[in-house]
Amino acid sequence: MDIRQLQMFNTVAELGGFTKAGTKLFISHSAISRQIALLEEELHCRLFVRRGKQVTLTEAGQVLFPRAKAILNQVSDAAQRVLEVSQFPALRIHVGTSTTTLSSFLPPILEKFKNKHPKLSLLITTGLADAIVEEIRDGTIDIGLVALPVEGRGLVVQPLYREEFLVVVNNRHPFAKKKAVQPRELQNFPMILYPRGSGFRRALDHFFSKIGLSPIVRLELENEEAIESAVCGGVGIAFLSKLRASRHKLHHLRILGHPLCREVGIVCKTTLEKLPEPYDQFLQLCRDRVGSSHPIFLAPLEEPKGEESPPGT
Repeated sequence: MDIRQLQMFNTVAELGGFTKAGTKLFISHSAISRQIALLEEELHCRLFVRRGKQVTLTEAGQVLFPRAKAILNQVSDAAQRVLEVSQFPALRIHVGTSTTTLSSFLPPILEKFKNKHPKLSLLITTGLADAIVEEIRDGTIDIGLVALPVEGRGLVVQPLYREEFLVVVNNRHPFAKKKAVQPRELQNFPMILYPRGSGFRRALDHFFSKIGLSPIVRLELENEEAIESAVCGGVGIAFLSKLRASRHKLHHLRILGHPLCREVGIVCKTTLEKLPEPYDQFLQLCRDRVGSSHPIFLAPLEEPKGEESPPGT
């Protein structure tokens, strides 16, 4: 019994005739008949009942048919996997994200992915959301994990998770003994903000506009570690992710009546269902991380609606 014989048997069974099977497989009627006869001889049983040009499965044939089909599917799947593996040396997955997402969300995902694909090159680029989206559009970056909303022209966008951001101050700041502040209390304190072009900066600008506050911007920094150092040095107050704020020795507090959140989504140029398997596995690890991680990471409740909703991060 070989794969070619099973393919012929399966085709005859599906089409109900040797001639039809030969036409589909570009093989002569006699060649198919000869291979089926050899298969029947090997199995010591008849597989088809022949009535003129029509054939039907015997009881033995009915037993073999679903198993032959499963074998052929497995062979096809194996060939596809081998093809993908053979292409891995030339395949590099390029992921673009923010320093916040890289430090707080991605580490366990990167470890699991590299354990699964040790020979696959995985490149991570950090930057502002707007710049990453443009690099996705021009094909430089394959997948983005960036703050939403994203202008979706020519892109596939899927929400992934939300996380809260908090006000952080050093231990000598007037807010250091508070758990929450009124929005207007922020007015007279210098701030360390993310640069324009970042998702969370859009969220903050939206918030400031909403409450009528003109922030005193002392520094613009992209890196959370640099922001934290500046806060500790008394440069100003800042806004950091709840995860980072709770892990480090910075006093953190909320703004009464105004929760600040960012929403992170998957962005790419290709329909997610059609991505190569390694890409899909990487994204599934991201989804699993949301489902099983600390409740700081909350799955979004709905699709992003654009700039009218407070932009995420």
